[in-house]
Amino acid sequence: MEAPGRTVLIDTGLGFNPLEGLDSEGGHLTEALAGIGVSPVAVDIVLLTHLHGDHVGGTVADGGAAFPNATYRCHADDLAWQPGVFPDTYLAQIEPVLDRIDPVADGMTIAPGVTVREAPGHTPGHLVVTLSSGGERAVLLGDAVHCPAQLDATDWAMIGDADPALASRTREALLREIDSETLVGAAHFPGLRFGRLVTGGAARTWVPLS
Repeated sequence: MEAPGRTVLIDTGLGFNPLEGLDSEGGHLTEALAGIGVSPVAVDIVLLTHLHGDHVGGTVADGGAAFPNATYRCHADDLAWQPGVFPDTYLAQIEPVLDRIDPVADGMTIAPGVTVREAPGHTPGHLVVTLSSGGERAVLLGDAVHCPAQLDATDWAMIGDADPALASRTREALLREIDSETLVGAAHFPGLRFGRLVTGGAARTWVPLS
């Protein structure tokens, strides 16, 4: 996204090359950025919601920072946790950019209109990102919610959750705060599209934008 005076990339997905044998449309970061007129050198901030491999696969290119003019931002709790859990991902995608990482804290505004919030459970330092402009607001849930079914069944765990019980509590607390006017996006929702939460009785559903 473009904030006033800043170009911010939120997560780098599977990176630059599709992974063989993976049923995914990921791995096309270069083409995706070019399609919206953004070159890697134009990115000022790379904000990582958490450090799982499918969210940091494009932090590094040719052994160095894929975004040579960018500061990389993530939560310190993930930086401390990841090497012991996913050492290969850490060595390949995080260690080469350690000197560029500036950790964030809960409630920090990292660029005009871009604020982060701690949402632990999926990983210890998982972040949710709020985008705001004028009276409009969007929330990027990252992996705090993996699929629309979890909007209603917040106690459903995902196999990748580091702390399933905490992830469930975080999910419920976040969703209680989101009204029907707020745009919502999540990293694994169908089509990677924004939508809105609609509450009917006690149930929540997600309605994608047309």
